[in-house]
Amino acid sequence: MSYLVATIGMFVAMGEAVANMDQESGKQKLYQGLPDWMLPVAWNSPEGSHMLNVKVAGEKPAVTPGMQVEPEGLAITEYTTTNGRHGISFRAKSIRTASASRVARNSAGGDA
Repeated sequence: MSYLVATIGMFVAMGEAVANMDQESGKQKLYQGLPDWMLPVAWNSPEGSHMLNVKVAGEKPAVTPGMQVEPEGLAITEYTTTNGRHGISFRAKSIRTASASRVARNSAGGDA
């Protein structure tokens, strides 16, 4: 089951997007028929900072480390694998650079 995440706060790319690889086949995973990518993101909110690896399908996000980004439709999913591993994963419908107005609001200390 997936849950949408409120995207209040500032998201900053901490690296470039990399192919989300299948451990068994060594090939890039597909999500709904599209290439799957993983982007390390720092999420700074009033409650503190968190590191997330956000998955997104489609074109490779055109972001570089340090860019402020906007994950659209960010959702969290719990998972359990057949070998007993479990955890949570984050997936966005898209990730784009933050709009100029959002960047200005955040640098001025306002809410996003």
